[in-house]
Amino acid sequence: MRILHAIKGMDPWSGGPPNALFGLVKGQLAHGLAITIVSAYRPGFNRTLIDQLEAFGADVRMVGPVGKSARHRDLGRVMAEAVAQADLVHIHGVWLAVEHAAAREARRAGKPYLIRPCGMLAPWSLSQNALRKRFYL
Repeated sequence: MRILHAIKGMDPWSGGPPNALFGLVKGQLAHGLAITIVSAYRPGFNRTLIDQLEAFGADVRMVGPVGKSARHRDLGRVMAEAVAQADLVHIHGVWLAVEHAAAREARRAGKPYLIRPCGMLAPWSLSQNALRKRFYL
């Protein structure tokens, strides 16, 4: 089985989602699953988790920011290619471009996907930038 994980970033200092994904992917690789990760990065990010996962056999595809808007010009193409090669898409988060691109491409390709909101729908999290999130929802 080929699993695609889509996550906003893999810097271990950015919190729980990348660290949780590290353990999950390590276990999946140990059970013979083929794993691809699509993630975004910002200049100067910590590659520790990525380097370790690549050493274990994961295919990690990073898309970088372009200009002051931090848009990811290649995100659509990279995600479409990764989704086409996957049997299942696992999305880690709900608010950002990487997660939206993964869901959009999975729907287009008719691939099953699941979303792990990572606590982003908890009351405290929803209260942060509440107006923007209310609009988004």
